[in-house]
This record gives sequence, structure tokens and C-alpha cells, in this order.
Amino acid sequence: MELTSENFSKNIFIWDDQKLRELFINELHSFFQLYIKQNRTFSRDDFQREGAYNVYFVPTSQSYNMWGQYVTVINVPVEYAEEVIGFNMNQDANINLVKKYAIIHREEESREIVTFDVREVYQIEHM
Repeated sequence: MELTSENFSKNIFIWDDQKLRELFINELHSFFQLYIKQNRTFSRDDFQREGAYNVYFVPTSQSYNMWGQYVTVINVPVEYAEEVIGFNMNQDANINLVKKYAIIHREEESREIVTFDVREVYQIEHM
């Protein structure tokens, strides 16, 4: 199967539909894992911009399993991050990992430091 944004959007829709999900789970899992391996859409630089934005994760990814469908990243000044939340702004040595202060959208919303692989991101939505 060719990896295109159209195929990706179609497969996101299928993933969200529980009945179709059960029928195609193995094919979709393989598709998304291949997508993650080949995904070069974003780099760490894409996550250095000012303000808040939503980061959407590929289903089946570790980030999706850990943080849910998306997180809202809040870029805060370095002084605030280091002094108030004790967050070391130094990035992980792995070129694909990003560490950010974010709102986690679960049953109870929380603010945490999240780490994710940029290859597991399929969309950034600016607010």
C-alpha cells in the first residue's frame, strides 16, 4: 500500500470506527507502523515555535498509547520552565525525541512533561 496523506486520512477514519477497526486491525497496525518508520514530516525544530498547539499522534504509536490521541503543547519561557516546574529544557540526545510541557487530555485533564518521537506525530494544529 502506498503511503499518501489521502491513505493516511482514510485509515484514521477507519481506526476511529470500532466495527471496521475490528475487521482491519492487523492491516491498519502494519500500515501505521510502516508510516512511523518512514515518517519524516516533522523534525524537532517544528516543536520550537511560540505559543500553544495540538500535537496528534499516530494510532498504535507509543505516544498515542501513553498520552492519548493528542496533547496540547504549551511553550513556556525557559526561566518559567526551569524555575517554576523544574523542567530541564535540554533535549534528549536522540534526534527524534522531543520533551515538552503539555496539557494531557484524559478523563481528568492534567499538565505534565511529555516526551514523544516526532515520527509518531501526524499533525500539528496551531491554536
